Amino acid sequence: MLIEQDSISEVGAQLAVPASAQVVELAGKAVLPGLIDAHTHLTHGYEGVVEDREAGQGVRSGFQALRALRAGLTTVRELGSYRQADIALRDAIRAGRALGPRMLCAGTYLTITGGHGHPKGRAADGPDEVRRAVREQFLAGADLIKVMCSGGAAREDESPDASQYTAEEIGAIVDEAGLAGRRVAAHAHPARSIKWAVQAGAYSIEHGTFLDDECCDLLAERGAFLVPTLNVYKTLAGSTQWPHLRERAALLYEHKVGTFRRAAQRGVKWAVGSDTSMFLPIENFHQELTTVSDALEIDPPAVLQAATKGNATLLGLDRLGEIAPGYLADLIVVDDGDPTHDLAALREVRYTIAAGRLIDWAAFENAMGPRWFDRHGGA
Repeated sequence: MLIEQDSISEVGAQLAVPASAQVVELAGKAVLPGLIDAHTHLTHGYEGVVEDREAGQGVRSGFQALRALRAGLTTVRELGSYRQADIALRDAIRAGRALGPRMLCAGTYLTITGGHGHPKGRAADGPDEVRRAVREQFLAGADLIKVMCSGGAAREDESPDASQYTAEEIGAIVDEAGLAGRRVAAHAHPARSIKWAVQAGAYSIEHGTFLDDECCDLLAERGAFLVPTLNVYKTLAGSTQWPHLRERAALLYEHKVGTFRRAAQRGVKWAVGSDTSMFLPIENFHQELTTVSDALEIDPPAVLQAATKGNATLLGLDRLGEIAPGYLADLIVVDDGDPTHDLAALREVRYTIAAGRLIDWAAFENAMGPRWFDRHGGA
């Protein structure tokens, strides 16, 4: 494979090697397109962060971005942050001031007064106010909009089966985003909220726990994606760290697996997103892939295809997700094992190549000290 600047220029046997090229011998190792996580919260807030979020959280978020690269993630869709911290991190990475994956950012997510995620979200009520909130995110530099259409699992005082935004408000949000040529990702657990969001034109449904056959048919008809985020619920169901969430998470996980299968069987497009945050380390992305594989009873290659080319399609990035001439040089090299047979092999990423820039993680850890990521908050 020949990489020139940020792109793959040639793939094949016995390529001519330019005199100035850096040569990396990878015989016997698995090389894959860079992984894409369609639902992250790298900047959402983590335990141990000082309350001054403008200082402590910025440092922590930068470290989360570095860990994402280490895990083989070269692109993420960041679905909501506090005070547009995701946009600041994205811009720092683009400018070369920080090392991390390509980021598509929603800015601060929208929620009703007192709604899901309200301590960190942008509270807005009524069609006029939600339009203003959408405009604020785009003014700050957001790539898309994230809206909390319903309750969620992380709070005991709300039900994930409760709708929050009305159909009229969701319609105003999607319409306002459309005027700017942008799209909307909708957090929605109950069937009613899912239908409202898809009917309004949301391009992805996040979680989708209680979708029914009508929802599935509507998603398939409109071409909207379902991003089920399975593993975070599975993890919380077995967690000792958050015992107050275990029972709820277990029930939701069981329900989500069944509805995800129904959706896939009825032709709904789906994508892979981890919902990584304080509950789930970014290094566990391979566990999301494994959980999806188990839920749909599909082989690792199909899941890897979804987490690369499939997620690139969701994000509208047509030069990502394949190893082919003309594609961006986003690649990972697995040190030991073959992820197409065992997804757990993704735990051992030796090289990450992001837009043609090669990072040798063995050399990085040799320079920084053994198990540097573990000592600085890694999983």
